[in-house]
Amino acid sequence: MDYWTGLFHRWRDVFMSFQNDRFSLLVGGDSVVANNSFAVINPATEEEVGYAPAASLEHVDKSVLAYEEVRETWTKDIAYRRKLLQNCARKIEAQTDSIAEILSSEHGKPLHKSKLEISGVVKWFMDTSLLAIPDTVNDKLPNVPNVSSKITRKPYGVVAAITPWNFPLMMMAWKVAPALLMGNGVIVKPSPFTPLSSLYIGKIMSEVLPRGTLSVLTGDNRFSHELCSHARIKKISLTGSIETGKSIYNSSGLKDLTLELGGNDPAIILPDADIESCIEEIFWAAFSNCGQICTGIKRLYIHESMFERTANLLREYANNVKIGGAFESNIEMGPINNAQQLYRIESMVFDAVESGGICISGGRRLDRKGYFYPPTIITNIRDDSRVVNEEQFGPVLPLLTYTSLDNAVIRANNSNYGLGGSVWGRDVSLAERIAEKLECGTAWINMHGPIWGAAPFGGWKLSGIGEEHGEQGLYEYSQAHVVYKKTTGDFYEQ
Repeated sequence: MDYWTGLFHRWRDVFMSFQNDRFSLLVGGDSVVANNSFAVINPATEEEVGYAPAASLEHVDKSVLAYEEVRETWTKDIAYRRKLLQNCARKIEAQTDSIAEILSSEHGKPLHKSKLEISGVVKWFMDTSLLAIPDTVNDKLPNVPNVSSKITRKPYGVVAAITPWNFPLMMMAWKVAPALLMGNGVIVKPSPFTPLSSLYIGKIMSEVLPRGTLSVLTGDNRFSHELCSHARIKKISLTGSIETGKSIYNSSGLKDLTLELGGNDPAIILPDADIESCIEEIFWAAFSNCGQICTGIKRLYIHESMFERTANLLREYANNVKIGGAFESNIEMGPINNAQQLYRIESMVFDAVESGGICISGGRRLDRKGYFYPPTIITNIRDDSRVVNEEQFGPVLPLLTYTSLDNAVIRANNSNYGLGGSVWGRDVSLAERIAEKLECGTAWINMHGPIWGAAPFGGWKLSGIGEEHGEQGLYEYSQAHVVYKKTTGDFYEQ
């Protein structure tokens, strides 16, 4: 038995032995054993790594009731909520190794990448705890004498946080931290592909948070719709595909929504770019997390004068990436997370090749067990190809050539997506002018993908509704409450 197989079986035994404890539902802070469960597959082995409990509407009812019992006290003290977020961060950080092993086993990402995700979770809770709560008091309204106003932000109540499988814990933190800070209760519904790490981290947080403030309910996609249509859910925050977002939108019953629905980010390489010095960063901006990242480079537009050189550098880099299971040594890229996504990638690449595309690296699934697919770079591709028009969400990058910058910008913007985009070149002033023309929520210059919590993040077009992070993110998890007060005299006086 090799190292990886032995380690996998050891962790499978651990998962099974703690099934009734570690992977119970978290219902208002209480561990609850569900009547039914579903299998979770390790994408590196295609074997069951454990079973997740299947929640029902009864668990939603109990979660909502638990929050209502503590709402009055929970919403009073912002300093107390700040302190608890910081305590959650410390608790999570102390359990980094055990959380990372669970995350890597169900997701497939290399162990060091799982630890990096958890460090991001810790930082997000800490940073969110320090945000100022928006609270505006105006002594007088403009042009309205004898009236003052006070504008405050009030929590919605119970927020449904629907999280994806690509960064399950980071996306959980993005939603849970600001929602709790604003005094809401949160029901987290993880992806059925990566539910175990969310259940585990939820249990860790329940040791800090008051009962009723946090629930983690796992289930299939149908349960997501049942949760979002529940009458007592007042706010929905979802990260997922456009198709999922449209479906949740239709079943939400006019609830307030924050939707981050993926992207098809273009990157434009200017003729003066120092391509040798930035090729590594460009490569990983496209292929980090096996390409399963919403703000990754999905389309690369290269000036014709440097197309061949750029393609050769990317091919050389791709052919030297070490691919393997999460617990193997020196691994840079793991498998695609699930069979459904693997088949979609295979279909898109097949269609591209059938229409004349050329795979200069990769192009077919690796001949080994697991959902492994190598970095695939495609040239000679048309703009109307699926691999260009759709979000691949996998290790595939189409290279497209352009002759004029105006043409590159038009083609980059010719998309239903509008999450991000980037421009690469020595002439920073020119790069800034091009970046200003990109139709997206976030644009980068000589970089692509990093997101900081101080600035708002959201998509244009079909890439989303609403904005997360920073003060704007706190607005998303709260409602305006305005009190007008007559001071003296008659406010009708002019």
